[in-house]
Amino acid sequence: MDESNTSDTDSNSESQTTLTWLQNNLVPGLESGSLYDRESLGEELMLYIVENEAKRRLALDSLLPLLRAGMLPAADIYRLVATYLLTVPEFDRHNHRTALSTLIELPLHKDKKDPVDFEKAGKLALEALERSLSSTTSDTTFSVELLTLIKVLGYRPAMPVLAALSLNSQNTRIQSEATGALVALEDMVGHLWQNTPPDLLSNNLDRSLRLKEGFNDTDLTENERVQNIFNALKSCSIKDESDPLVAEILPILTSPSEKLRLAGCFSLAHMQPPCPVDSLVNKAIENLANIGLNGEKPAAAREAGSILSLLEQLYPNKTSRLETARIKANLSYLLRFNMGPES
Repeated sequence: MDESNTSDTDSNSESQTTLTWLQNNLVPGLESGSLYDRESLGEELMLYIVENEAKRRLALDSLLPLLRAGMLPAADIYRLVATYLLTVPEFDRHNHRTALSTLIELPLHKDKKDPVDFEKAGKLALEALERSLSSTTSDTTFSVELLTLIKVLGYRPAMPVLAALSLNSQNTRIQSEATGALVALEDMVGHLWQNTPPDLLSNNLDRSLRLKEGFNDTDLTENERVQNIFNALKSCSIKDESDPLVAEILPILTSPSEKLRLAGCFSLAHMQPPCPVDSLVNKAIENLANIGLNGEKPAAAREAGSILSLLEQLYPNKTSRLETARIKANLSYLLRFNMGPES
């Protein structure tokens, strides 16, 4: 069976389901707008969100279906979510969660004219958090959910606020979540990848030269070196062992820095088509198994486990290699506590 045809069929089926939901749920609740008149529809939904408490839930519930069906641009839906989160004074738990569910999905829907990226979504989440915390009737659960969202979106500009909350918040739930988000943003690399634009112009020789230069630049911070790796490797592909990138990626995978090794593994796991060079893939598997069990930072260890699971799906022929790597990592873990066969 043609996989592309299957994918198209699934997509069409999902679109039809979404459209049916909109026709059955949103259309009966509209007063003057039309589902197909985008400008008036957006204006009417804005009125519901701001002024019509009875129809606010209907409006918010419709945002994800409208986004998925392409009935409203991502930027328009972002404005509706932002208006709700930053101006509407209410504490409806369902509406809060619906707005956050929409916000977290917006960066996945690329709009060429006016995209909503992870950075923009994260900025809004931080602004909503600051509004929630400054309210005299602050909703702790909502604030905790916003902190979780900031962590998932990888919004590093929030780190000063997270640091302040982790030290000074009188609410133990908020303090704990802020601390966890701060640690995750500092130790993980996936959020940096999300916010790295693809390089669709450079050839692999140019990429390899930039990769080598940044990797050997001692004036760069660790995060800057991770960003250099992602700048060079995002959207690239490797054909075989002779590719100039191979010689520059291997030193990254053997670096003393756990974070740089994690960045190299993350880059390899997201290459399309999957990297065919065994020396790189095998080293990545070895690294990820070890970091996942013996990692210096808990958040990095969790991220390594996720990347390893991705490699397991991409390389079904590497089952034996994966098992061996996990056994070695387990042995290293036991030896740390004098529990191994050599103890």
